[in-house]
Amino acid sequence: MVDPATRTVKVRFLAANPDGHLKPEMFASVALFLNESAPALTIPPTAVFTEGGRSFVYVRLGEREFTRRPIEVEPDAGSLKVISGLQAGEQVVSDGALLVRLEENRQGVN
Repeated sequence: MVDPATRTVKVRFLAANPDGHLKPEMFASVALFLNESAPALTIPPTAVFTEGGRSFVYVRLGEREFTRRPIEVEPDAGSLKVISGLQAGEQVVSDGALLVRLEENRQGVN
C-alpha cells in the first residue's frame, strides 16, 4: 500500500551489492520492466492445495469424476501462474475443491 504521507511503497527484492553501497531501509527509485506480453495459464488460489511442500489441484475428468494432479505454480497478480502440470483447456475445481478433497479422504485415496 502507498503511504499517503510519503507517497512511497515498501518493497523487498534481491539486488547485487558487491561493493556494499546498498544498505537496509535505503530509499531507491526503481523501474520495473515486466514481460506482460508472454501468455500464461493462470488459476485462482482457491483451486490449489499444498501438502508436504507440494501443490496439487483437482482436474475434472467427467461429470462427477476428478483426479488429483501435481502442479507447480508461482504468484501472478492475485492468481497463480501455472509453471507445469496443467494444459490450457483442462478444467480444475476452484469452487468446492475442499469438498472434493474431503470425498477423496473419505474414500481413502492419497
